[in-house]
Amino acid sequence: LNIQKRRIVDQETIDFVSAIQNRINSMAIVHESLYAESDIELIDFKSYTIKLVDHLYHSFQNEGQLIHFEYTIDAVQIALEKIILLGLIINEVVSNVFKHATNDSKQIEVSIQLVATDKHCVLTIKDNGSGFEMNEVKETSLGLKLIKTMCQQLEAEYSLAHLNGVTHSIKFSI
Repeated sequence: LNIQKRRIVDQETIDFVSAIQNRINSMAIVHESLYAESDIELIDFKSYTIKLVDHLYHSFQNEGQLIHFEYTIDAVQIALEKIILLGLIINEVVSNVFKHATNDSKQIEVSIQLVATDKHCVLTIKDNGSGFEMNEVKETSLGLKLIKTMCQQLEAEYSLAHLNGVTHSIKFSI
């Protein structure tokens, strides 16, 4: 993909290929985590999330962008099939922060929180960007469709707030 991307001159196509690369990498990080863990059925959510966001940070980081990530993540091991879906969701949300929220001149704060109980987890990803109006989001927005599809596959409850930043909240069973 990198070789092909170097030949492309259209910025929209370059962005599209980069998005595909990041989706592939979010799944590759899961597989890296599999080899590092003694239990290949369960993945440490905090470690995986930090690796994934760090990868996205380095993929998107431009000089002058002011962005800070804060993690509040309960210790929890998540099944392989769920961590892949959650990784794709995190990839879409964090990628959107880099694409849209960093247009502001202020420092962007991104909070990633996971609260775990015996049976459920609630993942909340919030940024303090300018937010958006739903009618400004394209009906064909692939990122939002992917998030909703991944949540359906997780059998998760999904909510989206988009004023004073954007907050994604996903409640799923362990």
